[in-house]
Amino acid sequence: MDFVNWIKYTNNNIILNPNLVIKDTGYGGLGVFYQNNNSCTTTSINTHTNNNANIELMRIPKKFTFSLDTLKPYVNELPFIKGALMQLNIDAEFNFVNKYLSETTLLVYYMCLFFSMSKLGHQDLPQFLIRYIKQVLLKTNICKPIMYEDEEDLEDYWNLSYSAQKRLSKEYGFVTQLYTFLTESLNLSIELDECKQIYAAVTSRVLEIPEEVNRNNDDFTINTTLVPMLDFVNHDNDQKNAYFDVDRNTNDVLLLLENKNQQESVFEIFISYDPVEELAKFDFTYGFIPKNLHHEQIFKLELSPSLVPKEHRILYKWFKIPLYVNLKVLPYSTSPIPIVEIEDSDQLVLLSLPYVNDLIYDTELEEKLIKDLNTLKHPNPRVYALTVIDIMEAGNTDENEEDALLNYIDFPQLRYSYEDSTGRNNKLEKQDVLNLVNVCAEIKKKFINDFLLKYCKKRLEYLENEVDTKNIAIANLEMDILKSLTMNNSTAKMDYIQDYYCSSSSTNSENEDYTVETYGKSQHDKLEDWVKEHNDSWIWKNIPPV
Repeated sequence: MDFVNWIKYTNNNIILNPNLVIKDTGYGGLGVFYQNNNSCTTTSINTHTNNNANIELMRIPKKFTFSLDTLKPYVNELPFIKGALMQLNIDAEFNFVNKYLSETTLLVYYMCLFFSMSKLGHQDLPQFLIRYIKQVLLKTNICKPIMYEDEEDLEDYWNLSYSAQKRLSKEYGFVTQLYTFLTESLNLSIELDECKQIYAAVTSRVLEIPEEVNRNNDDFTINTTLVPMLDFVNHDNDQKNAYFDVDRNTNDVLLLLENKNQQESVFEIFISYDPVEELAKFDFTYGFIPKNLHHEQIFKLELSPSLVPKEHRILYKWFKIPLYVNLKVLPYSTSPIPIVEIEDSDQLVLLSLPYVNDLIYDTELEEKLIKDLNTLKHPNPRVYALTVIDIMEAGNTDENEEDALLNYIDFPQLRYSYEDSTGRNNKLEKQDVLNLVNVCAEIKKKFINDFLLKYCKKRLEYLENEVDTKNIAIANLEMDILKSLTMNNSTAKMDYIQDYYCSSSSTNSENEDYTVETYGKSQHDKLEDWVKEHNDSWIWKNIPPV
């Protein structure tokens, strides 16, 4: 609260609506509230809404925000900062440019750099920025995996999935190498925990702020930006009542209250960090899982390679198909467990390819590849061909090494072809599959029944037996979702999901109105009976309309 009070009572550069109050919130930490105070000299909310105008809650001048653009003057004017950036770009051990470069990681670097210099007593640093780092970034409590204090919790998160390992490994790699670079290469003073804290705070608080490119048209660019005070506003897609924008005349960042008829005398201000709530991403980036009351959310169920049949995985690798299924989590405020549907999408089509009979596996690929490489005068055609095929199909390569090799080779899809209606065999890439191959309802159902449901049961067993999930919110949520899909006597629910989605695919079949008649009255009744029998409080949100 020191920074908030300083802004309110001392600093007059950031303009706050007098009706704003920043205090503890039920979401954890601080939140921004509007207090409808009719005695205030500023016109109250009810008067403002009469003229259909949104209320300006905050105005933050661009020079008091922190992006690569606004920090550029300090980089150019302070010799040490400029020299440190040059050294960062050429440090071979850190290899920042090739391994970690992004707007966000550069912001983290600058925040750590300025803070380290302030600890050594540098007097020519921007004091507003230093105050923000010390009183906001270093004081923010974020429950992100990188901030787990218990090593067992960290190990359990690591064991959740291969992608969790990749994300966490990259974060730890960046933070630890940044710490080494600052303390050893630049001889600055900073603790590893301070680097972790600044990293977690920056990545959870940055916003994507638009900035116009040309005053004469609507072109704009997006800057990853820290916006003091605005970054105290919490996310809630259900209760969103405000949004941020930019004043095109001044480039000030604005927080605007939407013109809604708010009846409460005091209410919290909410914005949307992302209209699509991908739950694992929210947990990893922001350190929380949004509530689900009125909007559907997405849970990306990652498929562990070790549980995917080898012949399936070979096909997925050739077509560069990522191993995940999107599950739609429907609002379930009164249900004991999540209500889940399988999202019908291009991804479901691609994952169903192993069940498409018209795909032809080329048994002569090795010799054809060697012949082509000879034509191209490759120095070692046989060795290269065998290496490529081994990487794609052996299935015994370390996951990290395999990813690196695939990214390095970037080989086209050569193993599979498609026999079209004329009888011609055509090699095809991922996009060709979506345009040419008929993945019908029965094929999707076969993928779901023969693989996905069995996978979910194995995955649930793994989480229950191998991972201590009690302190890991996203793992507990995944277990509830898997239980929802694999619970006893769930056939009616899964049949409904499969029939509904497979008959409404916009990619491979014509759309039609979906009613009880097209679905089947008996199946509709069966579903309703199942819901009543198994859980009186279950709210089924997607019964086809009568």
